[in-house]
Amino acid sequence: MVNLKNLARRKARQSMHNSEDARVIETAPSQEPKASRIAWVKAKAVTLLKWIARIRLCIWLWEKAVEGWDFVETVVIPFIENLP
Repeated sequence: MVNLKNLARRKARQSMHNSEDARVIETAPSQEPKASRIAWVKAKAVTLLKWIARIRLCIWLWEKAVEGWDFVETVVIPFIENLP
């Protein structure tokens, strides 16, 4: 137990934890340049096209669901009703 306390009190060696190399000498440039107006419009156009495609997909799925329900009503339900 005494050895653990001595290890906890021991100071870190300066040769292992030299912080001189970690100093920042120059200021870093900004990470992200301001986006131009054209890039903003293009990004909004891409988002709009994705929404339009999603709406078209939803309409297509709805039509397929209606066709599927018609098939169930005309074929599957009469078949199940006529089983012995």
